[in-house]
Amino acid sequence: LGLDDEVGSLEPGKHADVAVVSLEGSPYVPWEDPAAAVVMGGSASRVLLTLVGGEVRYEPGTSLWHELRQKGIEARAKLLGR
Repeated sequence: LGLDDEVGSLEPGKHADVAVVSLEGSPYVPWEDPAAAVVMGGSASRVLLTLVGGEVRYEPGTSLWHELRQKGIEARAKLLGR
């Protein structure tokens, strides 16, 4: 794609989307398979930080994520007549 100077690694000057997920209390240990530990042992409540393009988009307690999610669930139910 010709984007090696912009993406592909975490380096100053490159674009990055990063999610920091806590595995504290998870039955999956990250040193065996870090990706599987996040996928199998992670959940929305374990997200500690989300960065998009280097900008913080979510930190617990600083966003209305749960309220927005609930409104989305309610809107979907209303559309589906539930």
